[in-house]
Amino acid sequence: MKMNTDARLLIKVPLRVMAISAGYAAALALFERKFRLKPDHEWLEVAIGVGLTIVPVAFEAHSIEQEQRHGSAEPISWKTYEGAIWRSFMASGAPIIFWQIGEAIIRKWELMGYLTKDGNGRSDADANTAAQVAYGSGEPAEGGAQVGNGGYTIFTGGAEES
Repeated sequence: MKMNTDARLLIKVPLRVMAISAGYAAALALFERKFRLKPDHEWLEVAIGVGLTIVPVAFEAHSIEQEQRHGSAEPISWKTYEGAIWRSFMASGAPIIFWQIGEAIIRKWELMGYLTKDGNGRSDADANTAAQVAYGSGEPAEGGAQVGNGGYTIFTGGAEES
């Protein structure tokens, strides 16, 4: 059974674009994780992503046009073509958005792991206080005292507060 031109452009192509975009997002994630660096060429990432979004629509439209010349396909309206472009952008954006949300969650977990470890990699129940992170070791400043304030430890320059 052969799909009509609208279904090919409005369903088949966006699904293909979503798969391509998911692969692209996975490749970018692998590159960033493996080499531990974020490229400075975000413009290039965006340009490649736009190309990966538009090129499949153009190829499918060209294929349909060739079939139309041979009388085996119906013509494409500009509304169908425009709809295909918009759907392809939405389809390509979804995997990238989910990837970035996942990366943000991973960064938050890593940060929380860092904040709940002492300098030797051991868990420390009080290592996540703002003052200890700011002062590094969690020890009071020289001549200072540790005082509790609503669950946080405050380091003073010698005077105790309550």
